[in-house]
This record gives sequence, structure tokens and C-alpha cells, in this order.
Amino acid sequence: PIACSYNRDNTDNGKLRSEMFKFDDLGFGLVDFEFPKEAVYPCIPVKSALFNGLVFPRKGSTYANISEIKLALDMGASVTVSEGGRVVVLSTKDENDMFDAVKEFIKTRKLLEKKYGKKSGQAILQKLYANSAFGKLGQGINGKRYQNLCNNTTEMAQYSVITMPAYAAAITALVRCLVSFCMHCCEKADLKIHSVTTDGFIVEGERESVLRMMNESVKEKFPFIFEALEQAFSDSDTAFEVKHEFRTFFNSRTRANVSVDEGVMAKGSFRGNDLFRNLPEVAKYHYFFEALATRTGKIRDERVSLPSYKEMVKHNKALMNEMKVANLSFDFDFKRMIDMSTVQTNQTVLNEKILSYDSFFTVPLETVEEYERLHKYRDSYAGCINERSEYANIHQKYIHLSNGTETRYNPKMNSENEKHLDYVCKELLKMVRQGMLTDKLASLSSRGIYDLFMANCEWEISFESFNNAFKKGRGRKVIIEEPTVVFTEIKEALLKASR
Repeated sequence: PIACSYNRDNTDNGKLRSEMFKFDDLGFGLVDFEFPKEAVYPCIPVKSALFNGLVFPRKGSTYANISEIKLALDMGASVTVSEGGRVVVLSTKDENDMFDAVKEFIKTRKLLEKKYGKKSGQAILQKLYANSAFGKLGQGINGKRYQNLCNNTTEMAQYSVITMPAYAAAITALVRCLVSFCMHCCEKADLKIHSVTTDGFIVEGERESVLRMMNESVKEKFPFIFEALEQAFSDSDTAFEVKHEFRTFFNSRTRANVSVDEGVMAKGSFRGNDLFRNLPEVAKYHYFFEALATRTGKIRDERVSLPSYKEMVKHNKALMNEMKVANLSFDFDFKRMIDMSTVQTNQTVLNEKILSYDSFFTVPLETVEEYERLHKYRDSYAGCINERSEYANIHQKYIHLSNGTETRYNPKMNSENEKHLDYVCKELLKMVRQGMLTDKLASLSSRGIYDLFMANCEWEISFESFNNAFKKGRGRKVIIEEPTVVFTEIKEALLKASR
């Protein structure tokens, strides 16, 4: 049942105020929001209509949970009920909720962790019980499909007997809200945040002072969270758990970061070949750190795994290990934008080698539409986004997209060179196929050929433009169909360089 409802008629033209809500209110609504220009971490997520995942833009329109609306208002944002929409607060008088059952799962899990260890089967089983309870609350809401093993068909997931969208949304929203609030507190305390996931983040600071600041802030802002913790764990005095401590680490993207020595290693779907899997634990950190810091494109991942049930039925595969190869991108996902003023070059000595790599901090995007345009461009971008020049290219494109203009990156690329680019790249491919190039050059990737191209030819062009034309030459018709002076010069230079 609805306890109260807000729309444009019973409010000041839809304008919402923080005192209208409590953080533990159950409810949601369709709102328009805008955070101040100086806001570093907006807290209202918007789901992209084109790509999976949530984005936290500075302004937009979306369905938001009460906890996120209230925190946004406390952070100085303007939040109003959307035209034709409303914000509802639901009644929670019914005491028949799942808290007692989940509380018992968590208490039992903690006891089993102490007795058998954190990674023990007993403790993990209790964790699955609690996770499954939440999963059943949200089952069937997003139209997910699953494989029916009985008849080998793909079917739409149906509601469970306890599916409750409002509760499922409130749980995830409250955790996001808590993380956003902690990030806001860290930013006010001038503590740098390097990575954020669903329920935690990597922050730069001294352990005890960070924990004290966050616990005091959360206890004041969300007192009911500590009340729940005291009910579940009578000896708990903190809402946080320190999982890793380290000094130097490489953060490539969400869930893909690694410290120099044992600490954090989130591999972002990377499994590694036999060589990697058989390395000592510290050597694995060094291997992955170097792989991320020195990558020039996607990282090849050779993995051994069992075939899926579907593969066994459809392709008659035996239940035995098989080698699979995946090419994994570890480029930044651009759900936020690079702050070019913070880009700096770092150096780390690893196994007597000096590794140089660039790092940066980020700022929020203006809108989710801006993210979608940038995401489309990033997906078509031919370069490896891991150095200052690539960051600058993307940032320049971002400025153009934001201003509604389209320009080429390299102002030195003139119309004569542009006219011949497709033909040049087509002929380069033909030379490779016909064995006209030496082994040294024929074995190079498009990036390698581009590097020789730039080192030996007085023709300035971005790798993106070169590679796009290089790929176009793989079969599509190009404009120029006859040798040119430009191509003759390039061909001679490349042949000379490859000897």
C-alpha cells in the first residue's frame, strides 16, 4: 500500500525536499535531477537504453529510489518530479519481512568462517543462501532468459513466489547510496578514490583514520544500519571490512586492478594459461601487473575449461577440458570522463625492469546520452587506450561530441593524404598477402605497420584513421585504384625499414 505520494500538483511544481523522506523509506519515483557543477560523485544512477550497466551523470531523468533521492538532495542537487510522474513512499507496517531469516544466514556464515575459514564450502553455502534470497526478490523483473536443461530450450525467467520489485530495488539502491555517501565523505576529506565496485572501493589513506571517518559519518547519517548490524552481530562496531592493503597498484578498469605485491588482484575475466596458473602467488601479481601496464591492445587469454551443457548437447562434446582463447580489453570503460589535468606518468620497478605508465582521475559525464555517444565511439576506436596521447584523442572527441561538432583529430592530415589513405592500406594488405614484404614486416600487426609508417614516412595521421582504412582494405571497394606517388614513397620506406 502507498503511504504518501508526491507529484507536480501537491508540491512546489514538483520540487522535492530532503525532509520529505527518510533513508529507510521504501519507495521510488520518476524524477528529473541536476547536481551542482562542482559535484564529483553524483549519486543517482541512470540505466542506458543502449548499453548494459548504470551511469552516474550530473543530470538526467530516471526512476530513482527514495534513499538516492534523499542523498542527492542532501548533496545540493535539484530533484523534481518528472512531468506526468510521481514519487511514492510505500507502507512498511507488515512485519513479515525477510530480515530475520537473512540475519540468521549471516550469523551462521560468520560462525562457519571462524571455524572452517572464509573460503570453506560451509561458509560459501551460507553466503549462497543469503544471495539467493535477494535473487528471488528480483527474479523475472528484467526479462532475463535461462537455459532449460530438461528440454534444452531458452526460456524467459518467471516471477518467483516472493518476487517484490520494490524490495529488490531498495536493497541495491541503499547499498549504492551508502557507497556514494562514503565516496562523498572521502572527497570532502581530500582522500583519493581509485576504483569503485558494487559494495566497496579502493581509497588512498591511512587505515585507522579512514575507517574512523567513514564509521562516524555513516553512523550519523544512517543510524538504522548500525542498529541492524548490532542485531545481526552483537560484537560489531564497524560497517566496513578492510579486504586489502597495499602501496603500489595498477588500476585498468572496474574489477581489473592489481598491486605490485600481494594485496589486490581483480583479474577482470582473465584466467591465464598454464604458465600463469603455475606461477608462485607473488609472481602472478608481477605477471598481471606487467601485462596491464605494457599492453598495446587486447590481452590474449588462453584458458582451459569444461564445455557447457548446451555445447555437450548441441555439439556432442565430451565432458573434458578444452583450450579456449579470449582476447580481453582492459581499457577504461568511460562511464566517467578523464580529467586531463590529472594525467601523470608513473614508474614502477618490477623484476629489475622499469615500467612506465600513465594514470588519471575522472569527472562525471553530463548526461547518459553523452555516455552512449562516447561508448559507441570507444567501441569503434582502433587504438589501445593506455597512454597520454590516446587519452587526449578520446578527450578531444568527447569535447566535440559535447559541442555537437565532428572534427578529425590530426589537423596536419590534409585532403591529398586523406584521398589516398584507403588505397595505400589496400595495397599494403595486398603486399602482405602476396609475400612481397619481408618476414619482419609481414608478421606485424596493423599497429606495428603503423609505427613503421610513422617512423619512416613524412605523413602525419592518427592510428585510428590508419587502422580504420587498413581494415577497410580487407575486401571493401576503395576510391583510388591506381598507384600514386604517395604510395610509392611509403612502400619504399617500409621495405627499407623492414630489411
